[in-house]
Amino acid sequence: MPPEARIVLDAGNLLGEGPIWDHQSQSLFWVDIHGRAIECYQPEGSVHRRWQLPVRPSALARCADGASLLVAAEHGLGFFTPSTGQWSPWLQLEAPDQLPMNRTNDGRCDPQGRFWIGTMHDEVAERSGSLYRVEASGAVAVQLQGLGIPNTLAWSKDSFYFGDSLDQMVRRYPLGQDLNTESSQPLFALPAGDACPDGSAIDAQGRLWTCIWDGARIDCHGPDGSLLQSIKLPVQRPTSCTFGGPDLDCLFITSSGRDLPGPNGALLALDGLATGLPEPTFG
Repeated sequence: MPPEARIVLDAGNLLGEGPIWDHQSQSLFWVDIHGRAIECYQPEGSVHRRWQLPVRPSALARCADGASLLVAAEHGLGFFTPSTGQWSPWLQLEAPDQLPMNRTNDGRCDPQGRFWIGTMHDEVAERSGSLYRVEASGAVAVQLQGLGIPNTLAWSKDSFYFGDSLDQMVRRYPLGQDLNTESSQPLFALPAGDACPDGSAIDAQGRLWTCIWDGARIDCHGPDGSLLQSIKLPVQRPTSCTFGGPDLDCLFITSSGRDLPGPNGALLALDGLATGLPEPTFG
């Protein structure tokens, strides 16, 4: 029997994104970008919480203090404390008066505790996006520019994986080298059409699991770029994924439900396919 995704929560997200697993609380956190919300689900007891924000969050990271989340939103970063519901703006990445239509998109912490975050034109009308690397000190370094829809941030022991959904391609960059076309190699590309790679997660064997937006599936590629598995999903626009659960063997998948019927916008899960890696903390 082929693997079958189960609906964990009929979240009704307009644009679910950025899932991360918090081992300490055994909770999954993610965002609803256009719903301006942070969501949390605890499998033990099926507890679901949702917090509204005054901004559109797009990506998350657990902070080293164990009490707060780093949140990418609109033109910058802030901190959110789930126990109190407090939102605190922190750092501006791009000036709203210079790039008024830009917003943050996909982001993730690397194994060194630095947060990588991409920006994009909100209506994808131009390639005005950039990829930034942010230190706990607040130091910001630009990694790439001229991006359309930055997605897929994942690290293996020797490679960094990154994709621009407008290019319908995910690329592999050797660790420790500057990010440029010359240093990278295509990991995989999708044929011309509407479907494109969105968010990804890497497993303990170095395989990359990528949500295929408008493809209603998740694809697994080996480190050599070979397609190892493709699993159909009950949502048209899966957006991102992460491994969670006590043994990190449950692949949670967010989705977009905007202008689509249910179960689009739901939180999904695939069990027992692979084991993931612990989520790095910021700082």
